[in-house]
Amino acid sequence: MSRKITTPVETALFAMVANRALAPDSKLAVEEWAKEDVFLDGGEQIQVQHLYRAMDFLLDNEESIQHEVFWSVANLLNLEVDVIFFDTTSTYFEIDHNDEDNLKQYGYSKDKRGDLPQIVIGLAVTKEGIPIRSWVFPGNTPDGKTVDQIQKDLTGWRLGRMVWVMLSVTRGVIRRSGTISKVTIGCGVGRRRFVVVYNPEQAKSNA
Repeated sequence: MSRKITTPVETALFAMVANRALAPDSKLAVEEWAKEDVFLDGGEQIQVQHLYRAMDFLLDNEESIQHEVFWSVANLLNLEVDVIFFDTTSTYFEIDHNDEDNLKQYGYSKDKRGDLPQIVIGLAVTKEGIPIRSWVFPGNTPDGKTVDQIQKDLTGWRLGRMVWVMLSVTRGVIRRSGTISKVTIGCGVGRRRFVVVYNPEQAKSNA
């Protein structure tokens, strides 16, 4: 039996998105903003607890929501999904210890803050730049390990045969490549073919 939801999730989510676009502030401030500063149907009922519960709702239904949002946009704009661009970034936390749930971890920091625990954020977009899906990985996840995960998560999305374009690949591929080369790793269904292009300027900026 599905759980009955009594929290005004739709209103709470709309309030947070509208606030982020118009007057970004904390969750506590959004409660007052929705009641006093704007006209929002049902805004007078919003409490800060509703905002946090609405975010829990998003997390619990993350995959299905991202799937439906993307395909609504894809059908509306008649998007082609034959080339997918994927990249990761990291964001750190001003704390001095790892997270108990193993999400915030020490790892390679693209913010040059290897002294602080972080998370890794991944985003896949179409060649037009339309987001397909986002991911959050533990902070010690190398880029190479995200590839299998995102391909697994997108199985069943009816994306067909795709070419993935990424800014970085596994070290094993890099060691076996020159300036521009084609490299095949593995065999059978697990085989991966890479076309590796080395950009010295990008390498310097990532150093």
